Amino acid sequence: KYDGGRVTGYSEDIDTLLVFAGLFSAILSAFVVQTYQLLQPDNLDATNRLL
Repeated sequence: KYDGGRVTGYSEDIDTLLVFAGLFSAILSAFVVQTYQLLQPDNLDATNRLL
C-alpha cells in the first residue's frame, strides 16, 4: 500500500520531468538553429591576418 503510493508519486514526477526536458530541448534546438546561421567568419579579420 505504502510502496504503491510512492511508485505512483515517482511516476507522476518522472512524467513532469520528461515533459519539461522535451520542452527545454525543443526551445534550445530552435535557439541553436537561429544562432548557428549568424556564425560566419569575419572576412576583414582574415584579410588582416594575411597581410
